[in-house]
Amino acid sequence: MEKIALIGSGLIGTGWGIVFSESGRNPVLYDTDINALDKALMEIEKGLNDLNEYGLIDESPETILSRVSKSTNLEEVLDGATHVQESIPERAELKKDLFEKLDKIVPQEVTIASSTSTIPVSAFTEHLPGRERCIVIHPGTPPHLLRLVEIVPSPWTSSNVVMKSKELMEDCRQATSVLKKEIQGFVLNRIQYAVISEVYRLWEDEVAGIEDIEKTVREALGLRWSFMGAMETISLNAPGGVPDYNNRYGQWVNEINTSQNARQWSEESVNRLEIERLKSRPSVNNSTRRNWRDKRLMALLAHKRDRSKIEGD
Repeated sequence: MEKIALIGSGLIGTGWGIVFSESGRNPVLYDTDINALDKALMEIEKGLNDLNEYGLIDESPETILSRVSKSTNLEEVLDGATHVQESIPERAELKKDLFEKLDKIVPQEVTIASSTSTIPVSAFTEHLPGRERCIVIHPGTPPHLLRLVEIVPSPWTSSNVVMKSKELMEDCRQATSVLKKEIQGFVLNRIQYAVISEVYRLWEDEVAGIEDIEKTVREALGLRWSFMGAMETISLNAPGGVPDYNNRYGQWVNEINTSQNARQWSEESVNRLEIERLKSRPSVNNSTRRNWRDKRLMALLAHKRDRSKIEGD
């Protein structure tokens, strides 16, 4: 079977372990901390059991889990791997050091991909002899539930590497968004940051309380955006589609846009926001709440899959 080297065993590396093993591949998790690897395998087992509960996997959790292995020996993990996926902390200097090491060990025909969520791959690969096989494959969080990846080449990434990455991800049942050029934050996070920046501004300017703003995202925007994009959303709000929407509302869109200036978040304001936010949220830790989130996502995935079968979408 196809061996996949996963460098880093945190939340993203764990999600990748599920994605690749579920697709019939043999992911091998690498970390310098054996305890982190043991925890990652337990998280993968739990994730597979949860997916099975919602009918989202085609094999038993035990069968899929048997394909996953771990090691604290980097050379052992890389030996025979057909794809390398890095998921270490979001620091360019760490990624630069790691990619230098990987470029010396990994055969030239093997793609080396980064899961970075904001840093263009050119920021830490320009100096590498094998830089043309380096690329960003940025997953949603968690990767096994938000089934979309952003594929972001550098100016020197080979077109063949882009094609191979797209084919691999689609074979792993990930939707792919291939960017035409690099930009910091890519597409997913630039859209997300624009929304959260405006949420913060509306709250800090006392336009509305944080729970009322969050409710607006949850109960309105989020519902539509769970099955259609932003431009299709507005096209359905005007009989003649996006051009008609622009004719009807473009003036107001432009006027409001000019007032939506992003601002620096202050530590004092962020702390106040969090206190206010938690007044309307369950008093649980983030780990428990992530588990709740993941199960809600699984229920939504199961619903969307079943509706697609009925509607032929």
